Amino acid sequence: MGNRPPSTTEDSLTSHPGQNRRLGQSQLVRHVEQALMAAGIQRGARLVLGCSGGPDSTALLLALWLGRERHAWQVQVVCVDHGLREAAKQEARLVESVGARLGFSVRLMSVAVPQQASLQAAAREARYQALTAAAEAWAGEAVLVAHTADDQAETILQRLLGGAGPRGLSGMPAQRGLTPVTGDRPVRLLRPLLAMTRTEVLEFLALAGPLAAPLPIFDPSNEDLRFARARVRHQLLPQLQTLQPGLVPHLLSLAEQLREDTDYLDEQATEQLARITVGEEPLLPGQVAAISVSHLRALPRPVATRLLVRLVPGPLSRLHLLALHKLCAHSRGSQSIDLPAGLLAERRYDTLYLRRTSSRPPALLPAIELPTCGVYQHGQHRIQLSYQAQAAEAPPHGWETPHRVVLTLPAPGFPLWLRSPRPGDRLQLGGGHRKLSDLLIDAKLPRRERAGLLVLGAGSKPLWIVGVRAATQSATCCAQGQVRIVAEVLK
Repeated sequence: MGNRPPSTTEDSLTSHPGQNRRLGQSQLVRHVEQALMAAGIQRGARLVLGCSGGPDSTALLLALWLGRERHAWQVQVVCVDHGLREAAKQEARLVESVGARLGFSVRLMSVAVPQQASLQAAAREARYQALTAAAEAWAGEAVLVAHTADDQAETILQRLLGGAGPRGLSGMPAQRGLTPVTGDRPVRLLRPLLAMTRTEVLEFLALAGPLAAPLPIFDPSNEDLRFARARVRHQLLPQLQTLQPGLVPHLLSLAEQLREDTDYLDEQATEQLARITVGEEPLLPGQVAAISVSHLRALPRPVATRLLVRLVPGPLSRLHLLALHKLCAHSRGSQSIDLPAGLLAERRYDTLYLRRTSSRPPALLPAIELPTCGVYQHGQHRIQLSYQAQAAEAPPHGWETPHRVVLTLPAPGFPLWLRSPRPGDRLQLGGGHRKLSDLLIDAKLPRRERAGLLVLGAGSKPLWIVGVRAATQSATCCAQGQVRIVAEVLK
């Protein structure tokens, strides 16, 4: 990690103005300024700095202080205590003391880290939530953290060992949005030291470190080989560097190339999303998405994969993605596979449906009376009934769909009824009557979904299997004493 910078008194802040000006022109300070300006940070911006008191965050703290006259940034220093080490409380107070001495606003925050498989991942998530909340409360537009090029290289190696794909191997981005905690004001995460090596940081601290004495603090957990990050840092990376001394810049170059490639492929997937989407309204219970299999299959495999990842509301393993591609390899018949978090991918000929499933089959619903026009909720469906505005004219071709039909009935058209399908139900079609069960088989509707359907009818006659098919009516226009009623499934 290098030698500790020497400690001095608070007089260092004012007793060597010429030296401070020279430090303000140093490579690290200039790099931080350029990185922030490239990210769109304007003069006088309000920034939150996540500062643990370690070498990297101390260097970033000093860079912001040395550039304060040129940019007038308003900085709040936030130190997060994860409650995992007793010494962290004293270290937080040291950060508070140094931050206040430099003239910055300082806030100390404590978080509870849940016990889970990766303690460091849980601590990182809790820390980012705290920093986001601090930025929201302080009206800061960005949170700054002090990850370096070495941190980036370690991250890429860890993700490679974990089986990450191109997006994971692109490493940590220089900036990204943070998930809101207490409001909807956008806050960005910025990493202005991401192109600086740890050696360059320590060289800067050897000169500027006395300004922040007694910081930096060296966290012993960074040396604890029980953690994967520490083993990568102190064992794997040094061994690889004996084979390839330029490994860190090579990994950074790889990450940048992969990020450019994946960003381009993501843009292509965004452009194709509307073209492969089928329909404008839900067709099946719990439907999340419906896409054209043939259109998906015609796309380059990397673009198709990104579309599937984007459409499925949950994490997908490589195994699941391969199964989805296999499911979409042709458009014959019907087939389905289970996905994580209670999701089902079901291909029905050329349409792939992604939807949430329930472990319990829907209960059969009794008949309810629909006495007049209006909106009715029964089971999973909301149905709107209204008189057609121009009752003497037939609807235009293509206007009717499985989710919107026009029923020609004796005036006044009501009452109607709505219930689950029953054995013996038949629908009148052009060639006679057919059992509802046969029609549902023709529609390729799985048996487990049939109980969730509803039938709309009048008197003893079913008129419409809601969302599937309506009875055939021979009249092309309303005769005297008849009305037309529009029945439509609402989203």
